[in-house]
Amino acid sequence: SATGEAWHEIMLSCLGKKECDQLSGNVEAECGSEFAYLYFVSFIFLCSFL
Repeated sequence: SATGEAWHEIMLSCLGKKECDQLSGNVEAECGSEFAYLYFVSFIFLCSFL
């Protein structure tokens, strides 16, 4: 979302242990990363206060 209202939904979509889309071309069975929590929360805090 351009206004930042649904950032948590995007974060949840990026978390690990999710099946990859067959059309993505990824050879691994799972996509995403647990790093998404740290990345999105820090990104939102930094953008909110700068």
